Amino acid sequence: MKIAVFSDFFYPELSGVADSIMTTGQALAKRGHQIHYFVPRYPPSSYQTAGEKPEDIKWGNNLSVHRIPSLPIPSGNQQSRALIPHLWRGFFEQETFDCVHTHGHFNSGWEAYWFASIKKIPLIGTNHTFIEAFSPIDHPLFKQWMSRYLCWYFNHCKLVTAPSEFMINHMRKHGLKKPNRVISNPIEPGFFSVSQDKKSLKKKWGIEKFAFIYIGRIDESKNLTKAVKAFAQFHHQHQDAEFILVGHGALKESLQTLAQSLHIKANKIKFLGTFLGNKRSVLFELLHAADVFLMPSVSEVQSMCVLQAMAAGLPILASRFGVFLDLITNDRGILFDPHNESNMADAMLKIYKQEELRFKMSINNTEHAQTMSAEVIANKWEDIYQEIYSK
Repeated sequence: MKIAVFSDFFYPELSGVADSIMTTGQALAKRGHQIHYFVPRYPPSSYQTAGEKPEDIKWGNNLSVHRIPSLPIPSGNQQSRALIPHLWRGFFEQETFDCVHTHGHFNSGWEAYWFASIKKIPLIGTNHTFIEAFSPIDHPLFKQWMSRYLCWYFNHCKLVTAPSEFMINHMRKHGLKKPNRVISNPIEPGFFSVSQDKKSLKKKWGIEKFAFIYIGRIDESKNLTKAVKAFAQFHHQHQDAEFILVGHGALKESLQTLAQSLHIKANKIKFLGTFLGNKRSVLFELLHAADVFLMPSVSEVQSMCVLQAMAAGLPILASRFGVFLDLITNDRGILFDPHNESNMADAMLKIYKQEELRFKMSINNTEHAQTMSAEVIANKWEDIYQEIYSK
């Protein structure tokens, strides 16, 4: 089949959405399906922020990337773009497609809708965003309006999916009427295993004993200020532990200053930057070198990084919020109050002290992650595309 995929998030932007659609597309392309991405054009500075060059990534067979002119928009990762919709693209695009799949509900979403309408082919929509968490106005009525708009948009699709039951239920509550399903984000194979053991990887990455790790955007939406404060409380009792943050974003310098003011030793909190493209294998190694994954965010629909950490066998410390209430059961991790630094520090202490518990969680998480591997999720999308096309 030939699928047109529209998104406002793509390489080289640090984004779970970008990871998800690229991993799924690569798995489908290996099966002979043709995947065409219609995504923003990024400036050289975005590649520099990611430590990459445009030519560093090789898309491979059956994958095509169509870069659309775009404008910068404010975001925590300082990379985000909004593509400029070309609503008549369907009249000029010579390729024929079987389905259109949108991963956006603003600019790319409307371009996808008109593209599918002009081409007279079915539109499938996936929502990756808990939109209320990104509201520019902190008012319940405005947040409710945003959720209703999102559902109004997705009601233009033949089928709507989201990566979690939490998000699907939230959309139903705010007006989603079209057929809908839960389809997890995919986990790429590299996260499941690496060539070196944990002891060797710790030595390679300078981890002396025990390490918490966070991977993702370093911005306000991830609640990292409270996470650093919680680690400071924990650190003052157990100075052999480390906190590793991987990624980039507008909050990085502020967090570094905060860590100094809280008297966290410089070698115990590390900001390692971003690893994309050919450097992605570093992420595999860092997750396997660490001991626990920390996710303090209250804006996740599923969290690609949490899934990747589970694949690497890490126990999860996560906010008692939304999707994590179902994903992180007692045998996979510990939930904490994201607004209470002391409660977060207590969770760190509990999991730090119980090696046997960590071991059990590690096994359970690896097994559970297998149900969300790229191949499993590609199977589901293959079935969906064929089902929608046949109708």
